[in-house]
Amino acid sequence: MASEHASPNMTEYIKHHLHHWQVQMPGTEGQFWLINLDSVLIKLLAALLFVWYFIRVARRATSGVPGKVQCAIEMLVGFVDGMVRETFHGRSKIIAPLSLTIFVLVFMMNFMDMLPVDLLPWAWAGAHQMTGHDPAHAYLRVVPTADI
Repeated sequence: MASEHASPNMTEYIKHHLHHWQVQMPGTEGQFWLINLDSVLIKLLAALLFVWYFIRVARRATSGVPGKVQCAIEMLVGFVDGMVRETFHGRSKIIAPLSLTIFVLVFMMNFMDMLPVDLLPWAWAGAHQMTGHDPAHAYLRVVPTADI
């Protein structure tokens, strides 16, 4: 009997965690015009965190002995720059910074998977409930790279 009750609950749990927070574009129909707001917001937060952190480290950079964070970022920049030089033989000043940005953003979006799977959705459901909405309909997927 216990397994009969556990199966639907687990199925509901999985289905709930596979839903995105979606909004239909006004005046449109169909799946193509759905926007997954959770993916967009997490991507924007990752981009803002990336820009803020790299600017902060760049302002504190020294030409002498670098600190640990500066050294790690210099190694990352060197790695991506080396990959760009090996694969792109043309002349463009935007390719290396664009490649670095894409590399770091994809890494940060995938790193969101290291957070406990229910931490941010639980906090989101709590905030949803505090505003007077049903927490069962507070959908949030925190790994944007899982969204095609």
